Amino acid sequence: MTYLEVAYESDAAVITLRSHTLKVALLAELERTLPAIEAKRIVITGRDGFFAAGADIGELHRLNGADALEYARFGQRVLNLLADHRAATIAAIDGYCMGGGLDLALACDLRYATPKSVLAHPGGRIGIMTGWGGTRRLPLIIGKSRTLEMMAIGRRITAPEAAEWGLINAVVDDPVSHAMQLHI
Repeated sequence: MTYLEVAYESDAAVITLRSHTLKVALLAELERTLPAIEAKRIVITGRDGFFAAGADIGELHRLNGADALEYARFGQRVLNLLADHRAATIAAIDGYCMGGGLDLALACDLRYATPKSVLAHPGGRIGIMTGWGGTRRLPLIIGKSRTLEMMAIGRRITAPEAAEWGLINAVVDDPVSHAMQLHI
């Protein structure tokens, strides 16, 4: 199974995540795909009410200490590829954007979300912490205090609140169309 659908429109590559969780296979496919993209903008979106629900918890439960460290490094490497891409990267969020999914959105240059979208880093509530760069990127965007609120207690925030905090750039009805209309 392929976990990404890549469509090209004029100056953009639109990557649709075909899994609600960020499985290792999805991240590996993203790692292979990103360097080959020659576009002015990359728009990443999900489907069926999810941007991305985060890491695959089943995969996490199978990790021992050494494997967990390698898993975190792998996720960081993939999200750094996205963050450092020469194209403008845009997260088009329509629905749940949780944990590692939020890390993915944070690695993008711009983030737009629908009014129904919910963003959270719930790992703290279940005893896990992100290892994909969210703990570094999130406080740079929304500050230490709000980051602690999201990560330590797993507070979910709505798209309007995320826009107020500066976590997303704006609340829009169709984030993919909005991203395609930006003058980049």
